[in-house]
Order: sequence, then C-alpha cells, then structure tokens
Amino acid sequence: MLTWLGVWRRPPSGATIRLLLTRLPADTLDTVIGTWMWLRADTLDTVIGTWMWLRASAIGGRRVIAFDGKTLRGAKDAAGNLVHLLAGLCQRTGVVVGQVAVEATTNEIPMLAGLLKVPDINDAVVTAEAMHCQRDTAQTIRDRVGHYILTVKDNQPNLRKRRSRCRGPIFRS
Repeated sequence: MLTWLGVWRRPPSGATIRLLLTRLPADTLDTVIGTWMWLRADTLDTVIGTWMWLRASAIGGRRVIAFDGKTLRGAKDAAGNLVHLLAGLCQRTGVVVGQVAVEATTNEIPMLAGLLKVPDINDAVVTAEAMHCQRDTAQTIRDRVGHYILTVKDNQPNLRKRRSRCRGPIFRS
C-alpha cells in the first residue's frame, strides 16, 4: 500500500506527519488531498472496491457529485463559533472532491462557487440543496459543462410556478 501511495523509503514517523499537518493551511491540504484522490478515483474504486458503497451511483452513466453542508458537533473555531463545512462527494467513489470551511459571517452560497472550480465537473451531474437553487450557481455549473439537479421550494414561488408549467417529471419531496 505504501508503494501505491508513492512511499519507497522508510515512512516518516507519526510525530513528523502530525507536525507537518498542523503547519499546513487546512483548505490547501483539503484541495491537494481531494485532487489527488479525484485523479485516482478509478484506481481507488478498483483497489478498495467493496468499501466504496456509493460507487454505483450514476445518472445516465454520468458521475454525480453531491454538495452538502454540515456543522461539526463539538468543534469550534478560534472565535468560539461552531465549525461548518461545505463538501462535494463523488457518489460513485465516495471521494470528497472538495471541502471548505464556511465562515460564521457568510453562508454556503458563495462558497459553492469556489468549490465548483476545483473538481472536473465536465458532463457530471451536480446536486445541491434548495439554498443553492440560484441563477449564478446554475450558470457556473453550465459554464463548466456540467449538469445540475437543484431543489426548488416554496421560497421561490415564481420559479415553482414556471416549473409547474413545464413538461416532464416533477419530483416532490
């Protein structure tokens, strides 16, 4: 396994790894590890196989990336605020393709735009909850040649009304 990870000599000690990780910016580390795993997703899927219980999820053969935010229980930042993360998960491999901390003074909407720049979403289906049902978000996905499934709720009555006049399936939650 170490050879597969690129370690050919004696691996560093746990203390050295811990020291290195505490000195790296968390967002940079997330980006590097997420990109590394994303580029190896097919290999990981083969090597880890049955561990990846989400690996079969696809829509029309396309990769599906689900973006969702979570507040970490018991974790607080330096100011004492609860830590809230927004992450994108590849449904086929279970790999987190991107993750950012959402500052207490903002929300997930602008953070998603930044996250969408990292993974290759070309021809992938991006899903996100209702708060992300925004023109800018949809356009960002389209500009990256992706597809999207966004939830429309009652807080957008005009969009719901226009959607009800469209042909095709409407999925109700």
